[in-house]
Amino acid sequence: PPFTIVCTPMNSRHGRAVAAALQETAKVSEGTGTRRSSKRANGWLVVHISEADTTVHVMDEEARRHFDLESMLSGAEDTVVIESHDGIPDIPPPR
Repeated sequence: PPFTIVCTPMNSRHGRAVAAALQETAKVSEGTGTRRSSKRANGWLVVHISEADTTVHVMDEEARRHFDLESMLSGAEDTVVIESHDGIPDIPPPR
């Protein structure tokens, strides 16, 4: 089944770094193709990792409230919502 991840970066620069790190990790670890479409005007970046059948939505707070993807996905099987990143490593890691 396909996976969808929705996350909110600390700021737009962090969002671009998260998307770039996802693309690089997918290329290096799996040799897969990634597709990225960018909607910077509304605070939304999308990274699709083809072979993993995973789509990552990197959305600022305003876009996340406006589009409310979680509500659309809440009926999906095996939905997991993580409100905090406690215990989850930062992407990309702090320097």
